[in-house]
Amino acid sequence: MNQHQQVFHNLVFTLRPFDTQLSEILRNHGIQRSEWSVLYSVVHEPDITAAELAKRLTFEKPNMTRIIKVLTNAGYIEVETSSGDKRRKNLRITPLGKEKYLEARVEIDAFEKEILEGISAEDQIHLLRTLEQIHTNLNKKAGLY
Repeated sequence: MNQHQQVFHNLVFTLRPFDTQLSEILRNHGIQRSEWSVLYSVVHEPDITAAELAKRLTFEKPNMTRIIKVLTNAGYIEVETSSGDKRRKNLRITPLGKEKYLEARVEIDAFEKEILEGISAEDQIHLLRTLEQIHTNLNKKAGLY
């Protein structure tokens, strides 16, 4: 197996158990993985629209609509018309959504710290830069940039 094959083989086989274990944590908090991605994004990117978020997360529009409906019905996010542009519908975290996010975040932070054990801060920064470049390259290939 050559180096690029090994990189992606290891990436896939690392992501699967990570995703499985993260999904289990989220399930204990009553949230699905896709819902968490939206909740996380709305917390960190106030006033993002569903269309912008769907593009960023590479979710199909019907899936994004369903997820927003679930999170809105749960009281975690709200859709608000922009004061500057009445056509723009911003997604906002609600106080209940912020509480749910922070509640799950405690367990997720502990999980993430545990799986990064033994990896130096410098190596974590290098990994982050590498993953960001792979992400950029994938988006370029998909025509998103």
